[in-house]
Amino acid sequence: MQLANEKAEEIRDRIINGYEPPDTGISTLNNTLKNHAAMAAKEHVLYRVVVFTRVESLLHFMKLREVVRLIGDLSRNAIRAAGAAANGHGAVEVYLGFNEYGDYEICVYDNGPDFPPHILAALGEFGNTTKGKDHGFGLADTVKLLDDYGGDFEVVKLEDDPEFTKCVRVTLPEKRSQKKNRGGAALTTK
Repeated sequence: MQLANEKAEEIRDRIINGYEPPDTGISTLNNTLKNHAAMAAKEHVLYRVVVFTRVESLLHFMKLREVVRLIGDLSRNAIRAAGAAANGHGAVEVYLGFNEYGDYEICVYDNGPDFPPHILAALGEFGNTTKGKDHGFGLADTVKLLDDYGGDFEVVKLEDDPEFTKCVRVTLPEKRSQKKNRGGAALTTK
């Protein structure tokens, strides 16, 4: 049994260290996700990006730096959380594409610890963090950006999922003309 476990760990390490994220349609974002794959490998986190729809459509109404920052912040936060997973086998999956309503959705799954209740209660407020002073700006910037574009931010706690503990879902209107003042952040349990 020991030999089987060692072989499984060896295979997992090869997958983690050899992973190359797929093309998102934006070279700057591709580079960011490659850097995140390397960061995940150092943390021994299994990292995967799935691109159902390339990100270029977001550039019709969002600035390139905003798209890269939005996806990059969510991905990096998930890697940090998964790196702290109690079982030592962190995992992150990033999904990019349109949902059934025609909105662009970014879903980031991880198996790290849940957000503490005090963080969820003040989600989106600057300085709201578990990391200490000079942190707590990434999610606040994300929620502000989504509010500017009529997007939604949702943390879904996955109680029955055998692989992941939570999903952070960002939904953005596909066209600027669809902008609604939805904004804000929510917590859902599934």
